[in-house]
Amino acid sequence: MRLTIGLFVLIRLSCVAQDGNTIQTEIDLEKNDSIRVDLLLKAAWNIKSSQPNLSHTYIDQAIEISEGSSNKKQLASAFYYKSAIYYLTSKYDSALLLSGKAILIYEGLQDSYGMASIYNLRGLLQEKIGDYSQAIKNYQLSLSFAAKTDNLYGQSNPLHNIGLIYNKTEDHAASLDYFEKALIVRKQIGDSVLIAQSFQSIGMAHGHLGDTSRSIGYQKKAIAFFKAKEDWYDLALCYINLGDLYSGLKKYDSAELLLRESIRLNTEIDNPEGRVKALINLSSIQLGKKEFNKALTFANGAITLAKEYNLRPELKLAYINRSASYEGLKNFEAAFQTQQDFIALSDSLLNDEKVQTLTQMETRYQVKEKEQQIALQETELERNYFLIVGLSIVLSLLIIIVLLARGRFQRKQQIALKEKEIAVKEAFIDATIQSQERERKRFAQDLHDGMGQLISSLRLMINQVDRNLSLEERVLLMERSENILSEMHKEIRSIAFNLMPQTLIQFGLVPALNEMALRVNETKTVLVTISSFDMPDRLQEVQEISLYRILQEWISNVMKHADASKIEVQIVGHEDEIAITIEDNGKGFDQNKLQQGKGNGWKNIQSRIHLIKGSVEIDSNANHRGTTLLIKVPQMGVLKEQQDAVLNTQQHG
Repeated sequence: MRLTIGLFVLIRLSCVAQDGNTIQTEIDLEKNDSIRVDLLLKAAWNIKSSQPNLSHTYIDQAIEISEGSSNKKQLASAFYYKSAIYYLTSKYDSALLLSGKAILIYEGLQDSYGMASIYNLRGLLQEKIGDYSQAIKNYQLSLSFAAKTDNLYGQSNPLHNIGLIYNKTEDHAASLDYFEKALIVRKQIGDSVLIAQSFQSIGMAHGHLGDTSRSIGYQKKAIAFFKAKEDWYDLALCYINLGDLYSGLKKYDSAELLLRESIRLNTEIDNPEGRVKALINLSSIQLGKKEFNKALTFANGAITLAKEYNLRPELKLAYINRSASYEGLKNFEAAFQTQQDFIALSDSLLNDEKVQTLTQMETRYQVKEKEQQIALQETELERNYFLIVGLSIVLSLLIIIVLLARGRFQRKQQIALKEKEIAVKEAFIDATIQSQERERKRFAQDLHDGMGQLISSLRLMINQVDRNLSLEERVLLMERSENILSEMHKEIRSIAFNLMPQTLIQFGLVPALNEMALRVNETKTVLVTISSFDMPDRLQEVQEISLYRILQEWISNVMKHADASKIEVQIVGHEDEIAITIEDNGKGFDQNKLQQGKGNGWKNIQSRIHLIKGSVEIDSNANHRGTTLLIKVPQMGVLKEQQDAVLNTQQHG
C-alpha cells in the first residue's frame, strides 16, 4: 500500500524527530552555519503537522543561511524539505516549483541519491494532480538515479508506486509486473513490512486479473508477515481482502470469520473506515445467503458508522445493500426511500469528482503559469503581458466552471411514490438515467465550445502581438505559448470526449460507434467492425445516448473477459424497430451466472434497454466460443408515443 509520501522520502526525514523546544535551544546557541541548518530542518520536520507555518519559517531560515554560506547541498536539502511539507499540506503547485529548484542544484552537484529522492517526490506530486504519465516518467527517473547508488529503498518504492498508478488506470498486467519487480528489491532489503505490503498489492493485482487462487495465496502470505510484526492496520485490511475473495467463491462461513476478526482489530486500533468496509462485506455475504434480516442489520450498522465519520463512498455501498435487503424482505417502500438516499449521495459524489478534476486541471495551469513567469524573468523577457493575461483568463474561466458545476449537479431527483412497486421502479430508472445523461451532455458542451473558442482567440491574440524583441526571443516566446495552448486544447478535448463524444452529439449513433471502433482498434488487442443498413440519419437523443453507452459497456466487457480477437456490430433499421447484433469470437459464459453477478455492467445495460422500451437477448454457452447479443428498440415515432405517456403519468400522477 502507499505510504504517506513514499517510504523512500519518509526514511530520509523521519529520522530527524526530536523534541521541538530542545532543538530550538540548540539553534539559538549554535554558531556553525552547517549545523544550524541541520537543526532548523529537524525542527521544521518535527512540527510539520502541528505548526506548518512555523515549519516553513524554520526552512526559510535554513535557505537564507545556506545561500549566504554557498552550501549548495544543504540548500538543495532545504528546498527538498520545504517541497515535502507542501506535499503533506496538499499545496502541490508550490511543492512542484520548490522541487524543481532542488533538481537544478542536485544536477549541478551530480548527487544521484538526492536526484532519486526528489524525482520520487515529484512522481507523487504529479500523481496527486492526476498527471499519471508525467508521474511515471518521474518515478522512472528516480529509479535510474537510485540504480547508480546502493539505495535499495530508492529502487523499490518508485517501482511499487508505478504499479499503483497502473492499478488506478486498470492496466492490471502492468501493475502486477511492477509490484513483482519491487518485491525482488524489497527481499534484498529484508524489510518484512515492505515485503508484506508487496504481497498484498500482488494479491490485489491477481484478483483483478481473475486469478483468485493466486490472489488468496498472496493475501495469506501478507497476513503471516503482518501478524509477526503485529501490524494490526494492514492485517485488518488483509482480512477484508481475503474475506471478499472467499465470498466470491461462496465460502461464506470462512469469509464471515475473517470479516468479524477485521472488525475486532479495526475497533482496537480505532479505524472506522475498516469497520465500515467489513460491515458492508458481511451484509453482502448475508444477501448471498438470502438472510435478508441479517443483511439489513449489517448494512444499517455500516450506514450509521459511515455517517458518523463522513465516509461517503462507503456510505454509498451500504445504501445499495440496505436497498437490496429491503427488496428481499418485500418492503418496497423502504427500498425506494433508500434508493432516493443513494441518488442524492451519488449526485453529491459526482459533483465532488467533477470539481476535483477541474481543481487538478487548475493546479496544473497554476504550475505552468509560475514556471513561465520564472523562465521569462531569468531570460529577461519582461514583455509577457498578453501571455500572462491570457493564462489568467483561462484560470478564471476554470474557476467559473467549477462554481457552475457545483450548482448544476446539486439538483436532486424527486419522484412521488404513488404507483405500484413496478411502476415506481420504472419511473426511478427513467428519471435517473435521463438526468445523468443530460448533465453529462451539457457539461461536455460547455467545455468543448467555451474553452475551444477561448483557446483559439488567445492563440490569435498572441500571434498578432508586436513586441520590441529580438528574433530569437520572439521565437522562443511564441514556441512556449504554442506548446502551452496545444496542451490545454488536448486536455479539454479529452475531457469533452469522455463526458459526451462530440461525434455522437453532432452526427449521430453510427458515426460515433465508428469513432469508438477506431479508438479500440488502436489498442491492437481486438478488432471491432461496425456495419449499418437502412438506418435513419438521426435517432431520438435518448436512443442514441443509451445505445452508444450499451455498446460501449458490452465491448469493454468483451475486451476484459472474453479473450476475443474480433467483435462485429451490425445495425439494421426496420420500419418499426432497430435491431443491433454484436458478435464476438471469445470464450462463452454461463448466462445464469450473468444474472447472479455482483458487477454493475449488466445491470446498467438492462436499465438503459428498459429506458428506451427495448429488449435484449443473449446467445452464449460456457462450452463453446462466441457470444451474440441481440438488441431491439422501437423506431422513433413508436418510442415517442410511449415516452410521452410515461412523462404525462409522472407529471400528473
